[in-house]
Amino acid sequence: MAPQPSINLGLSRILSLLASLKNPHLATPIVHIAGTNGKGSVSAYLSSILQHSALRVGRFNSPHLVDEWDALQIGGTTISERAFREANDEVLRVDKETGCGATSFEILAATAFEVFARARPKLDLAVVEVGMGGETDATNVVDAKNTLLSIVTSIELDHQKFLGSTVREIARVKTGIAKEGGDVVLAKQAHQEVEQVLNEVAKERNATVWIAGEGMVAKEADAEHDAPLVFISTAPLRTTSYASSAPTNQSRISVDAVEARLPLPGSYQLANSAAATLAANVLSTSPRALSILPSLSLITKSTIVAGIESTRWPGRLDWLTLSLPVASPSAAFPSRRQHKILLDGAHNPSSATSLALYLDSLPPHLKPTTLILALSAPRPASAILTPLLFPPSPLLPSTINKIIAVTFTEPPSMPWIKPVSTEEIVSGVKELGPDVEVESCKGGVREALEGLAEGERVVSSTSFQFYLGPAGNDWGSVAARTPGLISQCGDYAICKLLLATVALGWLTFLTLGTLFTLLLLSTLYYSIRRKSHLISFITPFHEVEWDMYAHRLPRGTGAPAPGTGEMLRTGLSLRRVERKKSGREVAAEREKREMEKAEMEEEQEKELEIIVGDMTGRHQFENGGQRDSRVALFD
Repeated sequence: MAPQPSINLGLSRILSLLASLKNPHLATPIVHIAGTNGKGSVSAYLSSILQHSALRVGRFNSPHLVDEWDALQIGGTTISERAFREANDEVLRVDKETGCGATSFEILAATAFEVFARARPKLDLAVVEVGMGGETDATNVVDAKNTLLSIVTSIELDHQKFLGSTVREIARVKTGIAKEGGDVVLAKQAHQEVEQVLNEVAKERNATVWIAGEGMVAKEADAEHDAPLVFISTAPLRTTSYASSAPTNQSRISVDAVEARLPLPGSYQLANSAAATLAANVLSTSPRALSILPSLSLITKSTIVAGIESTRWPGRLDWLTLSLPVASPSAAFPSRRQHKILLDGAHNPSSATSLALYLDSLPPHLKPTTLILALSAPRPASAILTPLLFPPSPLLPSTINKIIAVTFTEPPSMPWIKPVSTEEIVSGVKELGPDVEVESCKGGVREALEGLAEGERVVSSTSFQFYLGPAGNDWGSVAARTPGLISQCGDYAICKLLLATVALGWLTFLTLGTLFTLLLLSTLYYSIRRKSHLISFITPFHEVEWDMYAHRLPRGTGAPAPGTGEMLRTGLSLRRVERKKSGREVAAEREKREMEKAEMEEEQEKELEIIVGDMTGRHQFENGGQRDSRVALFD
């Protein structure tokens, strides 16, 4: 049975599926986050803090940016496609065999829990973001004893078709992630009824509510630091407990403020970072959380600061530099131009307002002139465009004078998400009546970007993050994967050429190095064969015997006898003597020398007889005797 391609909230299917998978959702304690805006940022801040506290952390955010598996991280790194496929295939197999009939998002959520359960080394905890809503969302399956903390971020009107038509109705669904006897951190809210609803839910479930404030900018970004310095309180604005006994960690909650450089842009990050900081403080002091995971005590003020300052969250007020092609007579080496693009995931009126406030805060040379817009259905374009084209402050008019309507790639795990047609977006712009140019781009973001004129400053806002155009290799998708590569190289052809050049250089270096090494070894070998002085550096001393070569000292003079192995430091030349031979070889040579000596003595005796005989003949001749023929011949 194929996954249901629609939204069908409820927990019966996912619980049945997880039970058939041997309950992977119970293998790892979690921090659960719900809300309309800010879920991703708070999860990014908190995960970074936990990782800097020497904890092994998993993270699940949805929807994904480019690929399905980038919704899952372990230790701050996106999991591999192979790990995702293995877990996902197992979930699909079990769903088919058991006939659970899980929806596409339920399959994705079950895959996330399966990945976390399989992780080795074992995870300490996971930070899990709700898909839609809260109480009936597929992620709300972890029981109270394995839920360390619940967090509710900013709640606004969104997904009214599924969650309710008022903020109060939506808040009731989203705050439903609160657990019996648990702790709930509530981020700063624009609507007072959200806190009222959460208190009602907390009272029903004997939970404790911690209200977060927001950070305060102490020093704006400057030439030396590209991020503002912010003071963030680690204490709640107020705490309300409905537990049977007051929370024992209230007195232990730090009342200090941490001082950190806030890396994520946007004024709303003051509230998001404060919620994450308070959450970290509650985790490190809550007896309930510490009883589940004692290593939470490793969270300190310094790890909170380090975690906040190292947080990254792509696709949310994210600046990228893209090198785009310019028409050129040479197709092989087209010229390039640099465009700075601001990407954001504004997908409802409140997030569009936050984006507009950020754009208003930019210096004139960075304010965008062109808006590339994609929306997911059903969303009226006018609701998103109004705050962007008519900013809240009349003193800071919008600089946008051109809007390009595009669509996005439909996510495979969320087939119910469909893009608003470009014609609807164009019609919505015309209804608002602003004095801006508007055009429809059927080719998606890539075609829209390549059609930009020199000097156009672009903001790309899409209700589905990085799905900025058809096909997975769109400029938006490519930028999401490798923004640095695109920024520096500009084009894959050039990148390949550079990589080939580097590879050829290394190959040449290795070849020359090998030839040089062989030449050196050959030189050493022939030097040794010639009994060069280099032999003294490479021949083991136990195989070498040194002897005086040019000047031999007489024995008995107090000097060592030749062949003792000692080196005379008298400036005398040294020579290498062959290794000592075996006893059999020595005996054979001794016998040979004795035989040669005997033969030599025999020859000497014969010569001596001849000489003696010759002398005798001479003597007889001198005395008048007859000379024999032998003496005559001798004369």
